[in-house]
Amino acid sequence: MEKQIETERKYVIKMPDLSYLRRAVGSTESNITQIYLSSEPGKTHRIRKREYPEKTVYIENRKTRISSVSVIEEEGEITLPVEDNN
Repeated sequence: MEKQIETERKYVIKMPDLSYLRRAVGSTESNITQIYLSSEPGKTHRIRKREYPEKTVYIENRKTRISSVSVIEEEGEITLPVEDNN
């Protein structure tokens, strides 16, 4: 998993025109589902499922707070086991 220090910034933005974004060069539409797993205080652990038309990608993310605006972030693609319904 790749590890880096990240400065977190939060912004309030106006909802963009989705039809414009869909036409933008290089844009890719996907559906995202994510779950936050329980973690120690000052830490977060998330799994994100991102569904593209041609494939599904799972990303694991862990953050450890090191100051009021910075975290150590570890993130990488993971493979989930396939369920056997038999």
